[in-house]
This record gives sequence, C-alpha cells and structure tokens, in this order.
Amino acid sequence: MNAIKEAIRRINIGLEGESVTKVITFATPNNVMAQCTVIANLAIMYGQAKEKTIIVDTDFGHNSFSEAFKLNTQQGLADFLNNENMKNQSVIHEVPGQNVSIITPGSIEEGEAEFLIGDPKFKHLIMDLSKQYDHVFINSAQFTTKSQNSNLFGVSDGTIIVSELNKTAKKDIFRMIKFFKNEQIEILGYVNAKR
Repeated sequence: MNAIKEAIRRINIGLEGESVTKVITFATPNNVMAQCTVIANLAIMYGQAKEKTIIVDTDFGHNSFSEAFKLNTQQGLADFLNNENMKNQSVIHEVPGQNVSIITPGSIEEGEAEFLIGDPKFKHLIMDLSKQYDHVFINSAQFTTKSQNSNLFGVSDGTIIVSELNKTAKKDIFRMIKFFKNEQIEILGYVNAKR
C-alpha cells in the first residue's frame, strides 16, 4: 500500500505547477483496472485534503467505480446524455465520508455509446463540474485510435497516460503519444502502475 501512496503523491507533485490542471483525462492502452486504481486513490487523497473531487467514468463497458466504492447507482452518464430533461445532480453519486463523487457510465452497451461523448451536453457537463469541484477526473475506456473521440480528451486540461508495469508495449505508448500530439492534447504525465 505504501507504494501506491507514494505513486499518488508523485502524481500530485507533478500536477502542482504554474498552470491550473483541474480537469484531467486518464488513458491507458491496457486493462483499465490499473488506471481505475490510480484515479480512485488520487481522488481519495484529494478528498482527504478537503478538496472536492469527482470522477466521471466514460468507460461504458465497465462499472468499476460503483463496484469499488459499493455504490448502488441507477443512472449515470449515458442516461444523462440521452435524456434532455435530466439534471446534472441526478447522476452524481457521493462516496460516503470521502469528499469524492462519481458519475458512473450508466445503462448502455459499450458499442452504443460511441457517439455519446461527441454530444455538446457532455462538454457542458464537464464545464459545470469544473465550477463545482476542485478536481474532475475523467476515466476513459481502453485506448484504441479507432474508437477514440478527441472530444473526450479535448474537454480536459490534459491527459495522464497510465501503463502497467512489465505489460505495456512501448509501441502502444508511442501510438498514444502520437495521437495526442496530432490532436493537440496536452500530456500531463505518465504513470507506470503495478496491479
């Protein structure tokens, strides 16, 4: 556990700088569990420091955060984006005692969600959340250039790439870096996580 805490503190130190990094998207070419672990621990660290943090889970194929935090959620991001009358607050779920909130992916199949992030309502949601919270962390699905939507990464102040120790191929990292540079998306850092 000390190794996780140390890694999370290093990420925080890397984020403290001259520019404001309030909205951060996390991307991985591997299994998203290592990425979810990094995001959850970073959110809890900020929450314990009395900084309001929200995780927006755009990995529509998994419901990792609601399972990890044992949240009973009925509606999430997909439901919000598909219902023009739904308010932001109806999909925000607070983690008891952590000063952390989560927007789960919602009820939709992964393949049906491909164009949801391109909805202007998503951009407005992230803008609203950045006014209400000190930190907004966006969890993305496993990175593939075919399915990636630059809208997802374009709404954030930058992206942190998460790889798995001894599992991530260098070519996958270079492919991600090339994509982000072509899309003019700032790379804030790189985390080599061990599951």
